[in-house]
Amino acid sequence: MHKYRYLMPVLLIVVAVVLAACGGSAPAATAQPTEAAPAAAVEATAMPEPTAAPTEAMEATAEPTMAPEATEAAAPEAPMAGAWTCPEGDATVSLWHGWQGDYFTNIEAIFNDYQKACPNVKLELLQKPDMNNAVVAAVPAGEGPDIIAWVNDQIGRNAETDIILPLDDSIDMAAFDKAFIPTAANAMKYNGKTWCYPESMEAITMIYNKDLISAADLPTSTDDLLTKAADWNKANPGSYYFVYNAKNDAYFSAPWWQGAGVTIIDEEGNTNFASDAGYAAGEFINKLREVMPAEIDYGIADTLFKEGKAAIIMNGPWYIADLDAAGINYGLATLPTFSGTDSPSKPFVGVKCLMMTTNATKRGVDKAALNVMQYYTSKDSQIKLAETNKMVPTNAEAVADPTVMGIDVINAFGKQASLGVGLPSTPFMNALWDPMAKGIECIWTGSSDVKTCVDNIQSLAEENIADMQ
Repeated sequence: MHKYRYLMPVLLIVVAVVLAACGGSAPAATAQPTEAAPAAAVEATAMPEPTAAPTEAMEATAEPTMAPEATEAAAPEAPMAGAWTCPEGDATVSLWHGWQGDYFTNIEAIFNDYQKACPNVKLELLQKPDMNNAVVAAVPAGEGPDIIAWVNDQIGRNAETDIILPLDDSIDMAAFDKAFIPTAANAMKYNGKTWCYPESMEAITMIYNKDLISAADLPTSTDDLLTKAADWNKANPGSYYFVYNAKNDAYFSAPWWQGAGVTIIDEEGNTNFASDAGYAAGEFINKLREVMPAEIDYGIADTLFKEGKAAIIMNGPWYIADLDAAGINYGLATLPTFSGTDSPSKPFVGVKCLMMTTNATKRGVDKAALNVMQYYTSKDSQIKLAETNKMVPTNAEAVADPTVMGIDVINAFGKQASLGVGLPSTPFMNALWDPMAKGIECIWTGSSDVKTCVDNIQSLAEENIADMQ
């Protein structure tokens, strides 16, 4: 176990957060290991602050749900100047999201609490498939939501197309920056303005079934993963050592590309998939085909893991509530280093957040929408979601709360996030999702050789970027 390697940076973060909350001047500290840590079951004592801030995993369609009406409830403090109070007047606020299952149920409970505290505000929650396209089609026409629950990589595109509003003129920015840890607060900014209230931080990591495998049997490198997977599969016919949403998912493939040294996109719109690093990552994905099911997606990987037919799955904190409900005896471990670079396999680290659309001002519910966003991202709300959904908080007081610091799962995801790469908020990131997905599917199906598949990612990405410039 290597928990002591992270203990000092973690303590520095907590001290910095506490001092900041008290108006102190201690510099912010960031846990950045100087060497790659081998994969190990996490027994963390406190959450390290990630170096930067994924993506919503699954989406579904449903009729809007409305929080039940009630009369009284204690309201938590919210990140705003002065005491938190309900907004004046009656309002109906609609929110689009991609939450599912028990994860959504626990989030819905927070909004139910808000409805109890502020019965004059009606909340309509709608699960929305294909969120990006749905928002682009609806909001400019004056339809759709007042609030979008999404991820910080969509800030740039939505800001440039006037779908969302900057918050700087509507809130106390000093209070905002003080309320959230720097990683989260900074991830909300684009072109010098703040566009979002940060909900939680996410990164995918290894989750293993303790009834099938021990921490000592986890892979320490990608080469080790392939070897162990081949041995495991042979010894356990019909079962798999390692599964994840591998066939054509760009987000879940990010650890391998970035661990190999690929810069997926920079602020100027440059990418380098067509490189030795890109070909190395492509070859590793190609070799995974030999030890994973030919047909594999999020649902198949989920079923295999929950049925005890897979020892390890790669997934994020949104998955934990489902595992708890299913009674899985699980542990978490950091991803293996990428063989050839000895660098950590680097997942995207995203900050999920709430954005206010231009509809809110047109409908005159902008103050109520802000109030909802502030309640949801308050200390008390985030502590509750840390306990129920194992969501990694962004609220500085919640991060430093003893309850949160004592939750091993949150510390595990925080540790993995400290080894990841921030999900870019630049609109250029949207030029990469489709090329990456198509390139991975090209590799996985064997429709072309690895080099051709990777080169296709580069060429298609460059075409998309050129169209955006």
